[in-house]
Amino acid sequence: MDTKELIDQIRSQFEQFKAQNDQRLAEIEKYGAATAETQAKVDAINSAIIDLQAKLDGRIDDIETRLNRPHAGGYHGARYSDQQMRVYAQWQTVVQGREVAPGDVDTVLIENYNRAFRDWARHGDRAASDSLRILNEMSVASPPDGGFLVSPDTSGRIATMVYETSPIRRLANVQTISSDALEGYNDLDQAGAGWVGEVQVRPGNTATPQVGVWRIPAHEVYAEPHATQKVLDDASIDVESWLAGKVAERFARIEATAFVVGNGVLQPRGFMTYPNGVPAAALWQVIEQVASGAAATLTADGLINVVTALKASYRQGSVWAMNRATEGVVRLLKDGNGNYLWQPDFSMGGRATLVGYPVEEFADLPNVGAGVLAVAFGNFKAAYQIVDRLGVRVLRDPYTTKGWVKFYTTKRVGGDVVNFEAIKIQVCSL
Repeated sequence: MDTKELIDQIRSQFEQFKAQNDQRLAEIEKYGAATAETQAKVDAINSAIIDLQAKLDGRIDDIETRLNRPHAGGYHGARYSDQQMRVYAQWQTVVQGREVAPGDVDTVLIENYNRAFRDWARHGDRAASDSLRILNEMSVASPPDGGFLVSPDTSGRIATMVYETSPIRRLANVQTISSDALEGYNDLDQAGAGWVGEVQVRPGNTATPQVGVWRIPAHEVYAEPHATQKVLDDASIDVESWLAGKVAERFARIEATAFVVGNGVLQPRGFMTYPNGVPAAALWQVIEQVASGAAATLTADGLINVVTALKASYRQGSVWAMNRATEGVVRLLKDGNGNYLWQPDFSMGGRATLVGYPVEEFADLPNVGAGVLAVAFGNFKAAYQIVDRLGVRVLRDPYTTKGWVKFYTTKRVGGDVVNFEAIKIQVCSL
């Protein structure tokens, strides 16, 4: 089923949904409750729309990813794409301990290391002596016990696959660093000023604004995919692609969860873990929670109140974050004029909207319930900062489990809220 067919099906299902839900609401108004048959029809269509929308969102993500992958649209007369050269530059910066620009990348050095890494990943200590020499000479930043930096091609594939799987990475601000933490400033204060007459005495020094500092450390996340030595010796598998896929799958899940609900201890801190409050210079590290207005559920007024609670300067680029079940709940809601708040996007490449803003699926957010923080709304690019430490490292272990080779892979990543004004959370009333 192509994208157009998906959109056509969503359009058809949504029209059926509106008709059945209108009947449900009419029955509730007339009899106090909808009939079991009507409710079942509404639930079935709602579930079908959820599945279709998930397929459409996945198709859109795939299209966006393909456009951003190396060589998208052809080589443009060059052997390597701009994206590849950026990855190579980051990698070469690590192994040589100095800043390397994309235009200064030594591609011969890159190719030699890639070949050596593939040889080592397949054969370990039995790799060609020239391969081991190249790895040792170019891995001064790696541990001395046999661990090496993942080849830049594999590292780039891991990063790309993590972006595909985790929406928070696509939405937040991401910075690659070569140190152990990223620091920045909170400019929360304002200079003092006032009106005076032409010859009136000025009282002197006005209030001087104060600047705060935030710091996001890079924590370590690991994965350990296994392969049999026989497979590595005999099969014509692409070890790099296999390793990239297994590691990216694990990293994506564990990172995404931490960015949403992580406690900040040995891991990133999630944006859903901060206490309720209105951010101000005196009390900055709080995120405002807006009550839904109805016990254990969401309401149209509550969702609209979330939007109006966010300053206008942040609304451009803002999105809704909720899980699939919650999206099914909000699909039932109407405004005071009888218009549905949730609307599918029938354009080729759009996403469903809620009160005019795109809806993103966050599997780590909970279902609707009494006192539950079920929905977030905000400009994640302004609010949340993700920090990637340059380099993914691999330690090849053929000894711990006989017959198997373990690829102990580590990456350092951090994340935290830096602008607490740019996110609002909907809490279901008790």
